[in-house]
Amino acid sequence: MTRIFLILAFILLPFNVGLSGDMRNSPVVFGLSDVLVLLAIPGAIRAFRKETEKPKWAGLLLPTILYVGVGTFSFALNAFGNSQHWLPHLSSFVRTAQIVLLLPWVFSSVYWTSKDLTLLQEGYLLSVTFLSICGLIAFSRGTQAGLYVMGEHKNVVGLSTAIGVICALILFPRRAEEENSGLIPRWGLVVCALLCGLTLACSLSRSSYIAFVIGSLVLALMQRRAVPLFGIGIVLISIFGVYRVLPQKSANYLVGFSTERYNIAGRTHANQVAFDRFKEKPVFGDGFRTRKEVLPHNMVISSLAETGIVGTLLLFWVIFAQMRWLLQSAKRMKLDTVGMRFRLFLLVGSLMVLVHSQFDPFWRRGPVWLLWVGSGILISYLQEQNQRAL
Repeated sequence: MTRIFLILAFILLPFNVGLSGDMRNSPVVFGLSDVLVLLAIPGAIRAFRKETEKPKWAGLLLPTILYVGVGTFSFALNAFGNSQHWLPHLSSFVRTAQIVLLLPWVFSSVYWTSKDLTLLQEGYLLSVTFLSICGLIAFSRGTQAGLYVMGEHKNVVGLSTAIGVICALILFPRRAEEENSGLIPRWGLVVCALLCGLTLACSLSRSSYIAFVIGSLVLALMQRRAVPLFGIGIVLISIFGVYRVLPQKSANYLVGFSTERYNIAGRTHANQVAFDRFKEKPVFGDGFRTRKEVLPHNMVISSLAETGIVGTLLLFWVIFAQMRWLLQSAKRMKLDTVGMRFRLFLLVGSLMVLVHSQFDPFWRRGPVWLLWVGSGILISYLQEQNQRAL
């Protein structure tokens, strides 16, 4: 059952929104994937106790432990004297620890096979495609001021569908002998990519547009293929077509970048307030209070305000170690096309999340799990492949 819970948790990441409401206004937020991971923890503990060969975290454990330790100290340092508001800030700290520490451990407790990786990647794509269909239906019925679908913010819809297009592009150039091994035929991948790309255009999420363009360029360089560049062209044409049919207010929003506009002015103000908090407590931050009280739209500013210079440097170390490990793991997958595709999906998808987080909140997004969940999966997968090779 542990494997099933974790597979579903990964596939349903596009729908990992809070069941108790908006993250900023609710003290505790649980998403669908959060619940499934909680259900998988008992099985992960049993598997960890049975295994004599523990998953090797490849140099990722030290920065993670240090970051969580500094976060714990920062939260404890700021909790006293604010007892009436401790629960929302505790939930922010717990969510952060869950993402950077719990997720890699839980997902590394299961030994993943090549078939599992294909199921995870294609299942994720089907999940995003379903979200895209719901978004397009909502757009056709008049939801044209940004897609707020199934409880998701338009920027979550935009980022999820952008990663969906990238996922389809990565899966598309598979070999003929692999055609029957997956859930989605090649023509189905084209359909999924087109639906996700059109929904991305309809989302009006400009931060997702930027993340998609950068992700596609990186993918084209890594694959040495021009197909991702055509993907950029198709999405840009779709954005232009959507712009032509939008109401005037929504059209002005899409092309309006004046700092006097309410949305940009609000983000600028939130970022400034968060940065002022950092200047008040520059070393260890305010103990995970900022994302609940201010909601800055920039990952760096948010981290500086919540955990100070020390915590932010450690967070950068964690992310750098994860991305470096994903890059280096290619040396161990030269003949493993399935593993290489999954690794590329995680690498480009995680990069897109990081780009997106410079313009939008970071920790509350379902796709933010990709980097940490993916690292746990690949650590276990590579260890299993090595044991089979012995």
